Amino acid sequence: MLIVGGTLVPTCDRTVAAAGKNYRYSTNHQVVIEADTRLVVAVGKPLPGNRNDCRAWEDSGAKAAVGATPTVIADGGCRGTGLTIPHYRRHKNGEVFISFLELSCAFLAEVYSGDTLYPALTITGLESQGDTGVVVTAATIHSQRGELVLSGQHKYLLRRQ
Repeated sequence: MLIVGGTLVPTCDRTVAAAGKNYRYSTNHQVVIEADTRLVVAVGKPLPGNRNDCRAWEDSGAKAAVGATPTVIADGGCRGTGLTIPHYRRHKNGEVFISFLELSCAFLAEVYSGDTLYPALTITGLESQGDTGVVVTAATIHSQRGELVLSGQHKYLLRRQ
């Protein structure tokens, strides 16, 4: 079983990058990992940051790289692509996810081809705002050497259930 996720990487090279939903010049990278071992199986070629994950999944070559793997799990950003989207509860009035409020990170160490990366999201805060709420998470990525290579924070605006 494989898991695919897309991430925006801030990039200064504007020949590849484009201003995306966060208004920064970035590239969209599709990363496919093996669910049991968390080892990276494939990384698609970088695409401009204004490409959504549905399009980037195919255009980056990540889909072709995994071939006919029976189960590939993705998040809700890949609906309509034939990928498996786990338990997705819809709010009676529409989507639960409303928007990203903040996405920030700092690269703290170099990563090399062949490195194994271990991502983690930890909920650090919940703020109620009437019929919506803000979820704050700490995002970290460690290398196989236990070295912290990325640290950041995400804030999501969600509709309350």
